[in-house]
Amino acid sequence: MEVTICLFAKAPILGQVKTRMQRVLTPAECLALHCKLLETCCANLAQAPSACSVELHVTALHSHFADLSQRHGFAIKQQRGRHLGARMSHAVRQSLRCAEAVVLVGADCPSVKGRLLSDMLSHLQTTDAVMIPAHDGGYVALGLKRYAPELFCNIAWGSSLVAEETRRRLEALQWSWVEMPAQADIDRPEDLALLEGD
Repeated sequence: MEVTICLFAKAPILGQVKTRMQRVLTPAECLALHCKLLETCCANLAQAPSACSVELHVTALHSHFADLSQRHGFAIKQQRGRHLGARMSHAVRQSLRCAEAVVLVGADCPSVKGRLLSDMLSHLQTTDAVMIPAHDGGYVALGLKRYAPELFCNIAWGSSLVAEETRRRLEALQWSWVEMPAQADIDRPEDLALLEGD
C-alpha cells in the first residue's frame, strides 16, 4: 500500500513557535526545542517503510526545512488554507489523489516512530481511518484512506476536544476506524518531563 506521510511544521521563527512553553522557557529555548523536535520527527519518519513517502508541510519556506529535506529526501510542500483544519484538509485531499492512504503527523510528536508507525500502517490495510489520540485531548497522528471535509471543519484546534470531536465525525461518517493508545505530544510545560534524558 502506497502511503504519504505529511509532517506538519511551523517555520522556526523566534517568538512564533512553542509559545505555550514561554511560561517556563525563553523564546530562544522555545525555538531550540521546536527545532530539536522537528529534527527528531524527521529522523523517526525517515525510517518508515519503503512504500511510504514523507512530505514536510510547512507554514513558510525556511533554510532549516531545506536542510532537513536534503538530509532525508523529503519533499517540501507549503501549507494551504486559512486555519489548521483547512490546511490538513487540503493535504489529505491532494495526497489521496496519488496514494492509497495518508498519515498526518505533527512536528511535536516524537512518539510516532518504529512499532507505533508500523501498527498504524497495518491497521490502515483493513480500515478507513486510524487515530492516535494525544494525552491533552488532541491527536498525534491521523491516518486516512478516504477524504471527508467534515473531519477538519469547525473544530477547536489546539483544544482538549479535538480527538473527541474527530471520533464523533468518524462515527457519523460510518467509516471503519481504529483508535490506538494515546501518546504524548510536546505542547505544554508539563510535557517537558517526558523529554528528560533526550
